[in-house]
Amino acid sequence: MSDVLSKFFSSSLKMVEEEMEKLLSQFDLPLYNLIRYHLGWMDENGNWLGEEERRKFGGKRVRPMMLLAINKLLGGSTRKCLPAASAIEFLHNFSLVHDDVEDGDEVRRFRPTVWKIWGVPQAVNLGSSMQAIVNLSAISLCQNFPAEIVNKVLEELTWAIIRMTEGQYLDLVMQEGEESTISDYLDMVRKKTGTLFERACRIAAILANRKDEVVERAGKFGMFFGLAFQIKDDYLGIWGEPEKIGKPAEDIHKGKKSFPIVFALNKSPRREELTEILAKNEKEKEDIIRVWEILDEIGAKEYTREFCESYTDDAIFHLARLGGKSSLRRELEEWVRQSLRIEI
Repeated sequence: MSDVLSKFFSSSLKMVEEEMEKLLSQFDLPLYNLIRYHLGWMDENGNWLGEEERRKFGGKRVRPMMLLAINKLLGGSTRKCLPAASAIEFLHNFSLVHDDVEDGDEVRRFRPTVWKIWGVPQAVNLGSSMQAIVNLSAISLCQNFPAEIVNKVLEELTWAIIRMTEGQYLDLVMQEGEESTISDYLDMVRKKTGTLFERACRIAAILANRKDEVVERAGKFGMFFGLAFQIKDDYLGIWGEPEKIGKPAEDIHKGKKSFPIVFALNKSPRREELTEILAKNEKEKEDIIRVWEILDEIGAKEYTREFCESYTDDAIFHLARLGGKSSLRRELEEWVRQSLRIEI
């Protein structure tokens, strides 16, 4: 990543989190410290964390950074768009809190999940609170944009929630044992993961006052980025470095039907063996090794990488045709390549 883009992301990240905290600071119930915990800002006792811990536990804020970067590319104002970037990040995080409950995940970003510490009822309540804050954040765009534009942003955010919820439904059905093809999997990911990137980029173009065709192009870039982003995440969940994902083969331990696993369930002659291993509540080291062997036999690692590269190329194609300042666009193209590259 270039120094210019790195500085932009760094300064934007700080501004987005300040915007998010500005919203939360108007409330005083302990509920909002639970939100700060989930966002990576506090520990479970309500103590503020240092910068290094905040990045480790809070994530990279890729979605709001993308919104601001595309908006800048299209000639928009970063500061005026901060409420939209804040709304996108609150939306992403309320969905994570609910996902953790639905999936029974006890750890997120190396810490216990909200429901694991405070219980399922409080986690559901917290997620619902953040969903409402999404709207509060978006409405504050009225300070800098006409009502017509703000309404368009609210519509984009609403459709993001609808599609993401549909994606989560499809994911739960898939994990519960329904036979699924790669096509089924990709349909689920388009809704669950791709949608929020798509809508973030569409909002970026709307706030830059661009025409409908530019909004559509920006959305296509976001969608393909999101697909590649999820497939890379699925790759890392099986073959990634333990210190970065929590433990070796995290998704195999969970029995998660991610992209490589769905491919294997459709292509491997050892399908029944793989199904039995995934169904185990506790998996031994030998089970993990057997799954790796099954995946290696059908070339799942290379197949996953090729799929990720294909969607990355599609994302770059649409990004290249968005227009805007050519030097910034080239920097963004390189950032996309770096972010989505799978090293084998």
